Amino acid sequence: MKVGDLIKYRDRPEGQTYSPSIDKLLCCWGEYGLVIELLERENTPGLIYMDFNGDFIHAKQSNLRVVSKNR
Repeated sequence: MKVGDLIKYRDRPEGQTYSPSIDKLLCCWGEYGLVIELLERENTPGLIYMDFNGDFIHAKQSNLRVVSKNR
């Protein structure tokens, strides 16, 4: 992953218990965004992406997949 890539946050795992209070805070299930900055915290690759509402979200790279690469 690199800055400018279009990414998708993973979907909520099937069978996972739905919790309105938690899912409201973690509203990024299945969301798309653009990578803004790559991070490395405690040996865990992460990044900041901007969603299509203009919000900046911190996420682990393992929860994301690249939909379209920045050229």
